[in-house]
Amino acid sequence: MAISNTKIAETIGRITTMAGIKHVPADVIADVVALANVFPNEPDFDSAADNVFRSLILIRRKPQIGGELKDNYTGYRSYHYQSKRVKKHPADLRTIYREENGVIYLHGFGHRHNPDSVYKRFMGR
Repeated sequence: MAISNTKIAETIGRITTMAGIKHVPADVIADVVALANVFPNEPDFDSAADNVFRSLILIRRKPQIGGELKDNYTGYRSYHYQSKRVKKHPADLRTIYREENGVIYLHGFGHRHNPDSVYKRFMGR
């Protein structure tokens, strides 16, 4: 079962209207579509999308929560979390961001490996 365009649009709207989060609209669209490809069943997609949203709320409250990225990505952080909030489920999602003067700049989110690495998409932006 594929995720409907309506559901994808709702998820994009939910993320892009968050206060205190700056983003590139095309990147958010690409990341939500990638999330829909990884989680084609609606309950799984809803869970993953809700957890992306929760990660952004948490990051906004505690910008230092994510681990620092290395090498050429000084200043960027990656927050690791689960697509399903169940005990022992792996932290398979990532949100990549940086904080500057109290503003969170969202640079990507999605599955660690599928359909391609969220880090690979981030590096190309």
